[in-house]
Amino acid sequence: QTWLEGEFISTVQKRAAAINDARKLSSALSAAHAITDHIRDWVRGTPEGSAVSMPVASDGSYDIPEGLIYSFPVTCKNGDWEIVQGLDIPEFSRAKLPITQDELISEKDTPFTVLASSS
Repeated sequence: QTWLEGEFISTVQKRAAAINDARKLSSALSAAHAITDHIRDWVRGTPEGSAVSMPVASDGSYDIPEGLIYSFPVTCKNGDWEIVQGLDIPEFSRAKLPITQDELISEKDTPFTVLASSS
C-alpha cells in the first residue's frame, strides 16, 4: 500500500520523461500505441468478463460530471462501449478522482481562456 500511494504515483506522473529516457524516443510512440489498443478494443470488443481503462465521455458515473472525458473501466462490444458500474474503489483511489477531474477541467478550459484573451 505504501508503494502504491508513494513511489508508484510519482513514477506514473513522470512516465513521459521516463519513456523518453529509456527509449531515447518521444513518448508520442507510446501514445500512438495506446490509441491503437483502444481502437482495437472498441472495434473488436473486450474479452467476456474483462474491462479496459478508456477515456470516454462521462455519463455521471463515479460522480464525474456528465460529458467530461475521463478514463473509466469499460467493456466494449459491437463498436459500443459501456462504463463498468459498481466497482468498489478504495478510499485512497476515490480521493484522487476529484483531483484528476479538476485537472482535466482546467486543461479543457485553458485553450478557451487563451483564445478569449487574444482576441
